[in-house]
Amino acid sequence: MCKECECFHPIPDTEWDHERGTGDCVKTMRDNKGKYWHTAKVKEKSNCAEFKPGLRDQSK
Repeated sequence: MCKECECFHPIPDTEWDHERGTGDCVKTMRDNKGKYWHTAKVKEKSNCAEFKPGLRDQSK
């Protein structure tokens, strides 16, 4: 479940694009030019093949 993945970042309810139960999936990628980040809007109850266990501190 995305909510329990270390890549999941909930969208604060003060943001204009807040939607209950959603967040951003932020994955660090690397190629021959360097490091970059891939982001996608996801539902906290979604599942993904690249799940990385490790509940993040959701209070931040």
